[in-house]
Amino acid sequence: MTTEPDMIQQAGQLLAMLQAGKPICHGMSASSGDDRAIVQASAALAIAGELREIRNILADGVLQYAINTMPDPLPPCEWIRHDDHWHASCGLLWIIEDGTSPAANDMRYCPNCGSSIAVEEAFIGEDGAV
Repeated sequence: MTTEPDMIQQAGQLLAMLQAGKPICHGMSASSGDDRAIVQASAALAIAGELREIRNILADGVLQYAINTMPDPLPPCEWIRHDDHWHASCGLLWIIEDGTSPAANDMRYCPNCGSSIAVEEAFIGEDGAV
């Protein structure tokens, strides 16, 4: 933390003393507007610094949790061309009317399973031969 553990407590005590009109320290008066403003600003800064540090700690924790609990990436979906259509390893059958491949049509992800598309180089003709 950026502040001492009891800094918030001390800031609260100073504000309570100020509210009660008690002397805060030698030469500082609770009745003086300038002195009151200094004490209030000091207390507010101590609290704001502590809250900022707490926010940063929480943000770091959330980030680490997200990183540690992220699922493993999906394996690529393999697409093999069969004449005028494509067979995907996830079971999808897809016909591409314009272009010759998923990449030629700016397809990067399988519309069925969401995995990235990996095109197999093998071409299977009508007779089933590779």
